[in-house]
Amino acid sequence: LGDLVFNDRGELYIDRRFVTKEDMKTIKAIERWIARWFPRQTRKRKVPREHAGGAGLPVFCGFEDDRYQQHDRLIARLVAEFNADKARWCGGTPAQAARIPNLTAALVKAHMVEETGGNDARSLSAWAMDPLQVNVPGDWGAEKELVGLARSAKRNSGTLEGNVRAALMYLSRKGFSSAARPAAERPKGYFDGWKEALRRYNGRRDRTDTNRYYSAEYADKILERASNPDLFVPIEIKLATGKGADGPE
Repeated sequence: LGDLVFNDRGELYIDRRFVTKEDMKTIKAIERWIARWFPRQTRKRKVPREHAGGAGLPVFCGFEDDRYQQHDRLIARLVAEFNADKARWCGGTPAQAARIPNLTAALVKAHMVEETGGNDARSLSAWAMDPLQVNVPGDWGAEKELVGLARSAKRNSGTLEGNVRAALMYLSRKGFSSAARPAAERPKGYFDGWKEALRRYNGRRDRTDTNRYYSAEYADKILERASNPDLFVPIEIKLATGKGADGPE
């Protein structure tokens, strides 16, 4: 095994972000064989993935590099603030806020990975300042100003905390309607769930190679990654034309 390199979880050290599901089956079979015959090289970490990051956040399979854990403490703090005062963040009434399920830090981190988890220069720049891609000049509306953003002519403006804070407000408002207006503007409106909020946050209606809307597959991948850190969920979504789409939009 001298030529093989392992990560600190006993897995083969490879870039798994764009590995196909079929290839991943082969990789897992090899890892099981190595684990059986060479247990010392595959000794697992004592801390499971779901709590291995900063502030007890998960470390997602395929995204173990230190940069993916850089925002963990910020995420944990802002999620706690959101859950403590949902009405203010969603711009809703107390009754509306009471029906919003708690936001989880795992979901927010999984969302960041989906938006800017690529390894190209554009994704790396976005991860550092606007990892949820809420502050993008070409995707602007008055609702962005209502979550504290100022219109800019260039990407990745503002501050990291300001952008993440705005993104969580924006996401929660998407749970009430695609318009992302303050929820109290429609007092009888109700929160449709985090899955629907994620789908509306992306909003793309082009078809994937599974004949689903891009935005629907996007939401499912985020939730799947958040719920099972041990499962590798690639960020690439293949379009019906055969072309892939990844990185910040």
